[in-house]
Amino acid sequence: MPLEIVRDTYCEVMIVLNKYLVNGTYNVKCDPVDLMIFYDIEEKETLTEIFLEVFKEIIRQIEQTNKKTSIKLDIEKIKQFIEMTYDRTEFSVQLVADEFNTSISYLSQYCKEHMQMTILDYITLLRIEKAKKLIENSGESIQYISEQVGYINVSSFIRRFKQVTGKTPGEFRKELKR
Repeated sequence: MPLEIVRDTYCEVMIVLNKYLVNGTYNVKCDPVDLMIFYDIEEKETLTEIFLEVFKEIIRQIEQTNKKTSIKLDIEKIKQFIEMTYDRTEFSVQLVADEFNTSISYLSQYCKEHMQMTILDYITLLRIEKAKKLIENSGESIQYISEQVGYINVSSFIRRFKQVTGKTPGEFRKELKR
């Protein structure tokens, strides 16, 4: 294969890697690769050696970043953060991921492994339990309660409440009054 094709192929691979590295995608943040190093080389074998060395260094940095992330995450701290913020209407899983400097996919996987439920199921559980307490202990409207537990749309709250409890919030309230 001609040197130019080999060089162009390596550069294309590095361009894709740079995109992910610079943007911090997949929770890896490291310096971008300088593509000019590939244009200074005139032999395929040397070019291949340099490419492999650069690639190995990138893999090493990815592994280091993943080890640091794994050590940093603490399920109790994640749960504590969620419990302090889940009732805000601006709350999102992205907010949690950002707080712990990780990706949504890694956070979701980590939470599922350590809580035996998805992060969304955990958030829903917290919201519905708080809603049940508010319904039981206050005369506030369902609209108000839905906002207090982090739902922007009362219809979404009612639908989710019924999915979890088998009853609408209104039916739940009526049963408590009996």
